[in-house]
Amino acid sequence: MNDQERILSILLRLQSGAHLSKNQLSDEFEVSAKTIQRDFSLLGDFLMTQPMIAAELAYDSKYHTRYLKGKLLFNKKDILIISKLLLENRALKK
Repeated sequence: MNDQERILSILLRLQSGAHLSKNQLSDEFEVSAKTIQRDFSLLGDFLMTQPMIAAELAYDSKYHTRYLKGKLLFNKKDILIISKLLLENRALKK
């Protein structure tokens, strides 16, 4: 799985209401915890700059997880289309 797919997978899980831990994701995706932290930072920054999105990436200090606080204004179909466009155009590549 490449970087773009990993980030989109994390976003989709957050959209579905999941609480995600850095260590769990680093084991699952076989990357460092620092990489997952950068992914969380990227997603958090993205969410803060989007006026149509009434959500923020929040931290649950009791369980050491990240989750979406608020709502994304995208339905599943919208997210699928956005994901396909981003992956096809490599828009998340640095």
